[in-house]
Amino acid sequence: MADTAGQWVVAAIVAADRALSDELVKRRLPLLRRGLSDVVCAIVDKDGVALEDRIEMDDLLTRYASAIDGLDWDLLDTVFTSDSHLDYRSAGGVEGSYPEVRRWLAEVLPIFDVTQHLVVNREFKCVADGVQARSCFLNVNRLEIKGEPWLFTVGGRYHDQLVDTIDGWRIASRIELTLWWDNPMPGLPKIPPPVPGLPNH
Repeated sequence: MADTAGQWVVAAIVAADRALSDELVKRRLPLLRRGLSDVVCAIVDKDGVALEDRIEMDDLLTRYASAIDGLDWDLLDTVFTSDSHLDYRSAGGVEGSYPEVRRWLAEVLPIFDVTQHLVVNREFKCVADGVQARSCFLNVNRLEIKGEPWLFTVGGRYHDQLVDTIDGWRIASRIELTLWWDNPMPGLPKIPPPVPGLPNH
């Protein structure tokens, strides 16, 4: 008798589990018919950014770091709009149009044996004319000075304006806020210069 009761309990549990599974499948079918891409597009975060866009913008910032560290200027062309305005003065660099800053990067970066850009803590917020992005960076650079290895480390934030183009998301403007550096190269001040209008912390 006890064995029969136990079998009934097991049978009831299996039946309930099967009914629950069938119900979950019914609920998911409309989403599956729409396709995963449509579902992803429909998900929006608290800052009004669609999940699909956030993934593409995240890839955009990663692509920048890969292009810089790989000295891949063709890849860098897929990061910025052709008329973007960039300000790297706090890093000891230049301010100007993308072609001007691209030329400066191509002149300066090859002096390093190795560079490693890490772009983290990425934030995106929808605004009227696109998306405002803020991210932290840690940049390690190695070169030789007078025959000795020199490790120059830099940390700060990128303040970007992103726009959605026919070719995907691009950076339309960037201000680099260099917050600190360690072991600066000869000719650089001990503390990075501040950027007017941006908090230096």
